[in-house]
Amino acid sequence: MNNRFSVNLKRIIAIDSASFAYVEVPLDNNLVLLATGNWGKTSIVNAVRFFLLPELNLNDCDKKFAFKTPESSTEQEYYTKDEVKNYYFQSTHSKLILEVEHKLIGGGTRRHCQIISAGNNYKLNRFFIASPFEDILHLFWDKSKGVSGGRPDLLPGDNLLSALKEINKATTLIRNIDELKKQLYQVDVLHPNDCPFVIYPLHDLSKNSIESLRALVKLLFNQDSKSLQLMTATVIDSQEQGSLPLEIDVKQLIYDHERLKNERAELDQLKVNIPAFEELNNEFETQKAQQTHELDYAQLMVNVDALRQHYEQRHHFFCQKVTPLKSAYEEADKLLKESENELRMTCHDIYKYEKELKQRESTLEKCKLICQPYVGLSTPEVIGALEEHLQDREEKLNQYADANARKIRLDKLKILIKQKTDTLKKLKEREDNQALAIKAQLTESEVRKLYAINPLLVNANPRRLLHEDEKYSISKFLQLFTMNTVNLQFFDENIDINAYNAELSIREQIIDCDGQLKDYINEEKELLRFNDNPTLHNASEVSRAQKEIALTKEDLSILNNFEFSFQRRNEVQEELEKLHKIKDIQKIEKEKKLKVLHNSRQGYDNAESEREAANKFCKDIALLNESIVNDCLRFPRVKNLTKSLKPNESPEKSQIPFIGELQTFAQKLERSKEAREAVYNQLLQFCVKGILKDEYGIMENNRSNSSISKSFDALAIKFQTLDQSQSQLEKDTALHNSYLRNRLERLDKTKIKIEQAVQSINEELAKAKINDLEAVKLKVVLNGSFDDLVLGWREFDDLNSAATLPTNWYARLQEFLHSDAVNSIDGKLRMENIIKRVSYTIKKPGEIWDEKAQSTSTQILINMHFAEIFIQKLCDDICTISFPLILDEVGTISTEQIPPLIKILNEKGHILIGATTHGKSADLIDAFGQYLFMDEMSTAEPYDLKRVKTCFSPEPEFIRKHETQLHFLEA
Repeated sequence: MNNRFSVNLKRIIAIDSASFAYVEVPLDNNLVLLATGNWGKTSIVNAVRFFLLPELNLNDCDKKFAFKTPESSTEQEYYTKDEVKNYYFQSTHSKLILEVEHKLIGGGTRRHCQIISAGNNYKLNRFFIASPFEDILHLFWDKSKGVSGGRPDLLPGDNLLSALKEINKATTLIRNIDELKKQLYQVDVLHPNDCPFVIYPLHDLSKNSIESLRALVKLLFNQDSKSLQLMTATVIDSQEQGSLPLEIDVKQLIYDHERLKNERAELDQLKVNIPAFEELNNEFETQKAQQTHELDYAQLMVNVDALRQHYEQRHHFFCQKVTPLKSAYEEADKLLKESENELRMTCHDIYKYEKELKQRESTLEKCKLICQPYVGLSTPEVIGALEEHLQDREEKLNQYADANARKIRLDKLKILIKQKTDTLKKLKEREDNQALAIKAQLTESEVRKLYAINPLLVNANPRRLLHEDEKYSISKFLQLFTMNTVNLQFFDENIDINAYNAELSIREQIIDCDGQLKDYINEEKELLRFNDNPTLHNASEVSRAQKEIALTKEDLSILNNFEFSFQRRNEVQEELEKLHKIKDIQKIEKEKKLKVLHNSRQGYDNAESEREAANKFCKDIALLNESIVNDCLRFPRVKNLTKSLKPNESPEKSQIPFIGELQTFAQKLERSKEAREAVYNQLLQFCVKGILKDEYGIMENNRSNSSISKSFDALAIKFQTLDQSQSQLEKDTALHNSYLRNRLERLDKTKIKIEQAVQSINEELAKAKINDLEAVKLKVVLNGSFDDLVLGWREFDDLNSAATLPTNWYARLQEFLHSDAVNSIDGKLRMENIIKRVSYTIKKPGEIWDEKAQSTSTQILINMHFAEIFIQKLCDDICTISFPLILDEVGTISTEQIPPLIKILNEKGHILIGATTHGKSADLIDAFGQYLFMDEMSTAEPYDLKRVKTCFSPEPEFIRKHETQLHFLEA
């Protein structure tokens, strides 16, 4: 059963990092990494330090992580943050992953992974998931793609935390440094679920412990003298449980000495100038009494200015008020004129339409008189009758004037009389045979078709009944025509349908025809009579006919305009009704606008009166201000006082002061100015002497009351507290001396502490068995400046409660501040500055102690023994941790040194990882037992074409020495 809680680093994985697309390096067994030169073999294992230290950014990378540059580089010792970031975290896909295994007390194991990626501004994102790497591998690499695998098809990108939580809900991203320290170093072996991500179980989480771990990490991974020096300093600092690391602020000690020295000189000067201050105090009291005049006048100025602002605001207000009121008045006047103009236009239109109405009614009355003789006839019928009458009159007139025309008319009348006589005869016969008419013997539909073809056909009368074959023929003929609502269709021709109206009865036609025949006979008789006796129709008869024709034309003209006159009369009547209504409305609107004009004029006049009154007050105050401005030029202090004052009277209740009041104030101000000048000059002298610090511009000619008062108060406090200041100086001096003594005594003890710590380390190293060495000792060389300071300080140890060390002592301390024993940046002395150099001395059996350089394996073993001492001190009592040690260029080391080195490291729970190029002997590889080729694979699907190298081994590969020998024998 396992009775210790152990932490084992299983493997480190890099994704799109360093020079690899994907690389896996086991950390739980001895391993030799094989590849060509500069392939990045050890840089992946070196990245383990990222996971061991509690850092959330790459700032101060050289101090935090100490990635060592190649020995050939002389420009800098460690890589910068930009170089580290651009190597390990070249893209957003770059990740470093460490798989860690916990072996629990009582049996059982569990694994977790820590994932580190870079954020903005050199930040480090640190993810923790309590799952083995196999569970999250698919998020970063797909090993099923060919031999070397490839980038996954679906990348988590910025959603890595969500993707990890889908695998294990307990996944966390830590952004707080204290929480990170707790997760990395705090262990509860009885409740392992409370510390699932611990990587180095510390005794405590103090700053000293964590800095000790940092020094340990640098020593284990760098294996250089600088790391050994830092580790030694850390061991010495942590010798006493709970003690703080050595840190003395030499710069502050010197500053405190100078401060106390200056304070003592200042107090001595104050004592000498006590009489001068008493004189100043008397003058200041006089000036203070006079100062009330300035304040009163300043208050008066403030009140007057408030009054000015008040009336300027009133004037501005009334100006603003007058402008819209004036505009309103002008607008009202404009609207009234427009209303009056519209009313005039409406009255004019009414007059025009009333005149037209009278004309139309007169015309209609004339039409009525013209139509009166034609009872029962419509206006169009009357017009037709008058036109016929006019035509007759014109023909008669023509006949009266032309014999040839009468002859032609007589010939025509003979023909017309004969035609009418024949027609009358035919009509009488039809009357006698009315029942035998065609339209009486055909259907109504047939009559309509026949009428559409030719209306005369309908009036035909055969004077007998039609035979059946005749009816049939007519019917068949009419069937060739198709009747619709618009026309009569005959094949592809259309005949317009004439409206069929019932003809006049035969009797009516006979009467009409007989009347026309009589008219023709009478006209014939009259013309014949005219030819027989032409003298009866002289010029007067022609004149009468002409007048009759003119009257008839006039009547026709009037009647032709009847419809228009009738319609227009109605339109004019309607328009007059509308215009009268509009006129009534416009009268009402005019009265309203007249009232608005009256009100707006009254408001405008009132506002203008108020504006003029406010303007008069503004002019009066402006005259008063001229006098005030002149006084301000003489007494600028008064002007400055106004900045802190407010009016103490309401402007409405204030009265404008008289010029005489201002003159009285001016006389008082002159006296106050003289008193203040005297005080100012004495304060200036105190500033020149350096007694008073010029914080308020006295030496810059600032004569303001505030500057003088504050400067006097500051000076008065110095004299009033002189005794207290003297007493405090003595206390501060004693405190400084005590603190300085304490620091110097600690430095004296530090030298002893270093000796004791080195002795203790050497006692532990004496127990170690390292190759062929009989013994190993740690040798520490201290900084010479530190040694001189410690040895020489007691020569000046004449401290007392009233004085500090002599000036030449502080001069020596100033020299020490600028030596290499003190940090040049912050001026502090630390253990790492005190230790100048650390090295090992060794002793072989039968030989003397020697400081010469040892083999790499021996150096590693010594460092490992030294580190082991401190590992156990840092680690929790019932916990263990396994570290990988890196041995670069292991091929340059004798093969015989490797097995014992590995054996010792493995016994202490650690493993050795070597790196070399190809072509080394099989004995070297056999000594490690496991190897990994790092330059044999590349992927076709990388994250970036600049990084295509891959390296991982599905199963451990072993080479045994005897198998190699058998191979050679068989060959």
